[in-house]
Amino acid sequence: MLLIDPVRRNVERSDIDDDGQYSLIGRYALFQQAARILDVPEFFVIDGNPTSERDWIIQPCERSRSRVHEASYAGSLWSTSGLGAALAKEDRACLVLCGFWLDGNITFVALNALADGFDVFVLMDACLSCDKHAQSPTVDRLLQAGVVPLTTMQMVREWAECTADEARRSLLLDLLTPT
Repeated sequence: MLLIDPVRRNVERSDIDDDGQYSLIGRYALFQQAARILDVPEFFVIDGNPTSERDWIIQPCERSRSRVHEASYAGSLWSTSGLGAALAKEDRACLVLCGFWLDGNITFVALNALADGFDVFVLMDACLSCDKHAQSPTVDRLLQAGVVPLTTMQMVREWAECTADEARRSLLLDLLTPT
């Protein structure tokens, strides 16, 4: 799982209202909780501008601290941050992406990951676009390239369906139950 620049300033820069922001942050939390239940490695790419972890939407666990990559958006997130090489070392076939911004960072990371042989899934409800007018062509481009679009709830449901461990399945399904 890869979260691209999940910081509050990006949520605040978006044009969604307060309820939408709250929902977006909730989707990030849901996805992270589900990934931790299944021990899915968490990777983070954070814009090189100094940001306290308190300003992140979600924080990496202790095991994931070494998987935080600082990046300058002046170059390729995939190659200049060492992200591509770090993901390849995990020896996993799938990459689930979410973050900011669909029409930029998410698309370029997804295309690079596809080129390196990953099956790429993008949580469409956990990615915002800088430009609303670019969202539809961006999604078309991702689909054309082979990205699988999902929602956060759909991903968690699929993980629950696919896991053979009944205890983990139960925990995942509990995440989907409204409180």
